[in-house]
Amino acid sequence: MAALLKARVAAFLRTLADRLSLEPVARVSHSTIPDFIALPGAARLDWTAFDQGEVRMRYSAVDPVWNDVDEVDELVGLREHVRRLSRAMAELSFRQAAAWNDVAYNLKLAYSVTDVFADTDMDGTSAYCRPAAEYEAADDEFTEKHLAATIIFSFAWTAYERAIEAVEPARAGRGAKGRDLASANTRHLPYLRRTLLDAAALAGDGTDFGRREMRRMLALGSLPGVAAEHLRQFRNRLTHGDLRKPEPKDWGDESRWIVDEDPHLLQFHVNIRLVLLLIQLLAFDVAGTAPPPVDFDPDDPERNEEDLGLLHCRNDIDDEDDQFGFDFELPVAPADAERRPGA
Repeated sequence: MAALLKARVAAFLRTLADRLSLEPVARVSHSTIPDFIALPGAARLDWTAFDQGEVRMRYSAVDPVWNDVDEVDELVGLREHVRRLSRAMAELSFRQAAAWNDVAYNLKLAYSVTDVFADTDMDGTSAYCRPAAEYEAADDEFTEKHLAATIIFSFAWTAYERAIEAVEPARAGRGAKGRDLASANTRHLPYLRRTLLDAAALAGDGTDFGRREMRRMLALGSLPGVAAEHLRQFRNRLTHGDLRKPEPKDWGDESRWIVDEDPHLLQFHVNIRLVLLLIQLLAFDVAGTAPPPVDFDPDDPERNEEDLGLLHCRNDIDDEDDQFGFDFELPVAPADAERRPGA
């Protein structure tokens, strides 16, 4: 495998030198090939493009998080959502309380993550045979994307906890305090309902809708409360090791498994979006009727001062589905069905 990689790198360097009308040795010494192979991400090279003299990566570890998987045209990209909210919280810290700067800081850290590299081949098994190498390559990619998603979610969650502290210092757990604060918020937020439904669907059996506190949120008919309790459970499973990265479902050239479409990774994207929406709801109570201005589009001054509730929306907002209240299907214990609003 290493010999094949070295041969391909050498061939590419010769092709590059020919195109530049240079001798290969004048462009780069063959002694640098091992250094090239050892560069982070070298294993991600697209060999089809590489053989044609082009350097292109097959993927980035942040693809499942930052790429648009919401399938809602009215929502801005998740990374853009993080950027907008970070800027809004920074402005809020100047206008209201310095504590909101901690929210902006952690969102900025989440935004800053552009790639992650990992090497899961602790014992060098990829050198044994091609199937072993293909498995390790698939596991590396899955691990890198899991790590990137975990890091970005963790910063977003920390921003959420700092927002809770900015609104009301928590004596107990911040996740529980955030749930109670969210359940008292009756403001409508576009696409909160749809995002929560997507998160619940991807969670499968991971979120326990039979827990006492979850049943209480359901009985209250509080979308933000249900979202906050769902996120609290997700964060606890992640932090305490109950949400582990699965094994690759397939590998090799004939594999039909698409890593980015694995539900394990998709749930991070949706839950990060949900965290951002809850931060917006918490900020409403502090910002009042004069939300901080955020420069959405320098070519459209009329949108420079937008409501905090629209940070995640594009110009055209159509969330009519959100207007139907709390009457939707969530997996709840049968004994609690009669207590559920809209049932």
